[in-house]
Amino acid sequence: MAEPDGRSDYEKQYMSDGTSLFRSRQKMPWWWFALMGTMGLLGAVGAAADHALPVLLFVLPLLAFVTLLFSHLRVNLTDRELHVQYGLFGPKVALSQILSCEATEYSMMRFGGFGIKRAMDGTWAYSLPGAERCVEFSYRDAKGKVHKVAVTSLEADALAAAINQARGAATGTGVRAAPTSAEVPEAAEAPREAPQAHEARKG
Repeated sequence: MAEPDGRSDYEKQYMSDGTSLFRSRQKMPWWWFALMGTMGLLGAVGAAADHALPVLLFVLPLLAFVTLLFSHLRVNLTDRELHVQYGLFGPKVALSQILSCEATEYSMMRFGGFGIKRAMDGTWAYSLPGAERCVEFSYRDAKGKVHKVAVTSLEADALAAAINQARGAATGTGVRAAPTSAEVPEAAEAPREAPQAHEARKG
């Protein structure tokens, strides 16, 4: 769910530097929790059968921690930066460092599935099942190196538009989203009217 604000306490404490403009919080599907719960149950049964209580006391809390840690993919856009976080990982990029941003289809073949993945071209993906589209952006770090990132979102187009608008406002470049299909015909028809107006003046 993405909205102008309504951030969780975690996001306010760890993902907030400036005024929040847009946030996206994608949750793992139900089968992820079912899978991790099944693994925990099987581990508990196996440990009990082998009388390995110390192992059980170590594995179950660790499994619960991993389940919760990777259960959400968070994106927070402020008037200063774009922060992506999946688990303990993800970039935190100043708007002035962003070079390009667009919404596109997420390709499982390109990235090799979901999670934290790296494509052959060096693009890092932070993705969860359930979202067919993602936001791809590139940025230049303090050392001058260019990085490419893809992050899935249930509202990828709105997120990309918000990033471009915030980036334009922060840098003064006037960056805007590409024109919609409704805008294109109007621009294309204008040149065809010019010859008609010219003939009228000749008459």
